[in-house]
Amino acid sequence: MDDPDEELTYRFENISFNGQEGWVIGKPAIILYTKDGGKSWFRVPVSPKLPGEPCLIKALGSETAELTTTSGAIYVTNNGGRNWKAQVKETIDSTLNRTISSGVSGASYFTGNVINVIRNNEAWARFLDSTGKRDFKENSINGIY
Repeated sequence: MDDPDEELTYRFENISFNGQEGWVIGKPAIILYTKDGGKSWFRVPVSPKLPGEPCLIKALGSETAELTTTSGAIYVTNNGGRNWKAQVKETIDSTLNRTISSGVSGASYFTGNVINVIRNNEAWARFLDSTGKRDFKENSINGIY
């Protein structure tokens, strides 16, 4: 996609539909949303404070989607992207890097990107980094381990 106002070329990275509602994310950071099966698209603002870059999006229902960033942050919107609510206390890299700086034995530094998130009914999320060697679990009550 070319944006004539910004003179940028975007590369779409992930797409998800639930019925007629669809979401697209791309690079440089962009989020698009459709209510009509892709006939028209709305650009959703991406905050410069977002930890990491959008990497996964999952359409969940009416105006609802879950967004994951390369740093392991997870957000949910219930109003078509106008507002997003954090679903985790802190990102994977924040947790692991803070743990290292505190001198905790056995901690490891996070590198790579989140490439997959799997949730179950108990609000657990599993993250797999781009090397395929690290698998992190997160529980919104206890944090990442």
